[in-house]
Amino acid sequence: MPRAPATSPPESARSSTFTSRLGGEEGMRECAIRVLEIYKKQCDRDGYFDEAWEAAESLRQLKHEQTRVLREEVRRRHAEELRSRQSCIEQQRTEYYRQWEEERLPNLKRAVEDIRESLVQRQALARDELHRKLRKRRYRVAASGKVLNMLARARSLTLRDDYGKARLLLGEAEREDSRSRMEEQAHEEDRVCRLMRELADRQRKERTMVEGKIQDMRQEVLRQQQREFEDLERRAGRKLAALRKKQKKELSEMVRDGPSFEGGRADEATAAPTSRTTCFSMIESLAGNKGPRMRVMASHLAQAKAVSAAEELQDFRREREGQLIIREQAPLLVVSFGQKYSGPNSSKYKIEGKYHIPVNYKAILKWGDDEMVVLTRQGPFGPEFQIIYLPKSTVADDFTLFDWNSNMTQLWDELLTVLETMDEGGTRDMTVFTQGPWYVFGFTEDAVQLELDKVKKKDDTEDLVDGILYCEEPDKPTLEEFQRYLGVKPELDDHFVWISHEFMNEPLPANYYQYTNAGMVYWVNATTQESSWKHPHYDKYKKMLRAARINRPLPHWKTIMSFQVEFLFSELFNLNDPSKTDFDVPIETVNNVFELARIFKVDIKEEPYLTHVLKRALRHYADVVRSKRAVGGVEEFRNLMQRYRDVVQQFEKANELESEQVTSLRQCVECPDDNKEPAVLYCDNCKDMLCQPCFDRLHCKGQRQNHKHSVLQLYLPGTWVELGICAECDSSLAQLHCVQCQDALCYSCYEQIHIRGGRRNHVPIVLRSFSLSMHTIPASSTFAFGAISPAAVTIGSNAARNLAISMSPWVVFEDECEVKVYYNIQTGECQRDLPMAPLNTSIESSIGGGFSYGWAESLTCT
Repeated sequence: MPRAPATSPPESARSSTFTSRLGGEEGMRECAIRVLEIYKKQCDRDGYFDEAWEAAESLRQLKHEQTRVLREEVRRRHAEELRSRQSCIEQQRTEYYRQWEEERLPNLKRAVEDIRESLVQRQALARDELHRKLRKRRYRVAASGKVLNMLARARSLTLRDDYGKARLLLGEAEREDSRSRMEEQAHEEDRVCRLMRELADRQRKERTMVEGKIQDMRQEVLRQQQREFEDLERRAGRKLAALRKKQKKELSEMVRDGPSFEGGRADEATAAPTSRTTCFSMIESLAGNKGPRMRVMASHLAQAKAVSAAEELQDFRREREGQLIIREQAPLLVVSFGQKYSGPNSSKYKIEGKYHIPVNYKAILKWGDDEMVVLTRQGPFGPEFQIIYLPKSTVADDFTLFDWNSNMTQLWDELLTVLETMDEGGTRDMTVFTQGPWYVFGFTEDAVQLELDKVKKKDDTEDLVDGILYCEEPDKPTLEEFQRYLGVKPELDDHFVWISHEFMNEPLPANYYQYTNAGMVYWVNATTQESSWKHPHYDKYKKMLRAARINRPLPHWKTIMSFQVEFLFSELFNLNDPSKTDFDVPIETVNNVFELARIFKVDIKEEPYLTHVLKRALRHYADVVRSKRAVGGVEEFRNLMQRYRDVVQQFEKANELESEQVTSLRQCVECPDDNKEPAVLYCDNCKDMLCQPCFDRLHCKGQRQNHKHSVLQLYLPGTWVELGICAECDSSLAQLHCVQCQDALCYSCYEQIHIRGGRRNHVPIVLRSFSLSMHTIPASSTFAFGAISPAAVTIGSNAARNLAISMSPWVVFEDECEVKVYYNIQTGECQRDLPMAPLNTSIESSIGGGFSYGWAESLTCT
């Protein structure tokens, strides 16, 4: 197309002039077409075939001219629509900035001022309150013991009429009292100064916190503004792309629907009669037959696509600068170096056994005024190549697009054939092509090979996230998407799919939340309010994948667990550092326990008693890694966990049985079945549980009168004991009575309630309750009327206490200073004070089997 002149009339004037001119010419052209059609029919009918042929030629030229004019009109209309859309987008952007400056920015400033005013008011109120308390305070200085002793001696001397010594003692007491009062006053003044300093520190901290919040609000507003601006630009880009696509589609349809022309031979035309010649001359002048005739082949659509692709490559080269390689004959512009291939059949990606053929390589060769573009890609059986020849010509047939081919030699021969055909006179220098395609297109250049090695090294050592986790489904990325995000190579990492599974299923940290925007996943830290495209666990699993590629663990659960344990301690001890010799780091920490629980696939929130097994495993594996032995014993620790579960299940079953048996003990055996009274006495001779009326009725006469009992002699053995239920748990028999609390409690509840504070000084009274160690087992009919055998009696086994300790979420850990801290497994709460709830301690060897001096006792632990 010809270039536009330097100065042009206004757009509106140019458009109106063009429209009016186009309308007149279009009318004349349509009129000429109709006249030519009529004239051609008459010539065909009368037998004037030469005149009919000339009329057909003129008719074809007129239609071609009409198509060209319509195409220019469509282009002009689309250009005007594009300019109007761009101006509309610019107006929307200006309106957005104006709205931001006029509405949102003042609101933000007002919010900041309100926060500052509220801070000043709160500080003023706190200062006034402190001054008011200090003014109203009554300082009372009590006399010391020394002064009181001196006053008592002076009073005694006064009573004995020794006034001289009494006056001396009173003076000394007054001086001592003044000195003590001055010390007390100085102490109070120091305390007031300390309070003032604390108030100033608190105000400074609050001011710093508010300023930090204001700064965070500013940053959040700036980020929101940046996101809105990027969203606006994306929408504008999509609209412009849709408009260009629509324009290109309409032009393609116009080209497809246009007439197909075939050039005729001018030497076959003969002279026409005079009347016919005059009419034909008029029609030819209307058609404006100027210039040579054009020939359009049947492959016009394919060549149009080739031209479009070549123009896009040229635009890409001009918009984005590549690396220019200057050579003696033909310069080379490398747009993309691509990547070095690593996989099966890697020998096919090498030239002469030493030069690598890059994948996704793009380069442009400059040969005179012409350009040649070479592309590479990974094919199913090896590398594939494509060449695009872009000559400096306006003829569509001169543009050549070679299809993808895995045979570079065949592609090179086709290119040379095209070049020799174009250069029929032999005026161009083609000596550059004698060195072969590998040199011409830069495959053997040192700069290309060094860049491939640099890209390969960077991919192997860089730990930062270069991409984004994309997901098709909202808020639920698939395993393949996690593999692509982690950089898993299917041909190399087929046995490491479990790493992607672990990466996908591991819960996020407590302060992280996952969101999705336009199919892209990002994570937000709720503590700092910062968002990131990087997964919180990305670094850990990236290192794990790299270590798995080196160690190559087998795809078996034992080997995988052993590898994960070894990886945990290698990161903990930093074994990759050869200068690291000190392994004195905390082992039994909360994070390590949770990580080991994830490896062993246990939930310590539901089974907190397994924490002790995990801590024991941490000690064992730490010693193994320190001594550089092979990590094993995974199955033994899993068996130990199952052993713990069995013991806790015994506690649960014993607790249920104890509740049932206590319920049976609370019923009198003599009362009718439909009206059972609670039992309060147990006769050692009768071996029955009785209520008070039934006991009196049965022991009022006969030999039963000799069943002696003593209520007040609590520590002496007797023939009957009192029965009661614990007021706290309401399930166990009461064994102690607190005089101050006035409650009957079992041993477990009494220890839990009276463990701290003033309740430690409460005096308990031991009740003479039923005990397996002091009394004989009751008759089998006592428990649920014979439903429970005597061998199944669980009263007094402390099953409830053992179960409460095993299921308690409070576990003891040690910090870096070896100071005890108490951590709640379920809530994540951590404190240094002893909690009110029972602590989760390890099951003793004598309870429920415990470790029972099994395999775990023989482990070498530090």
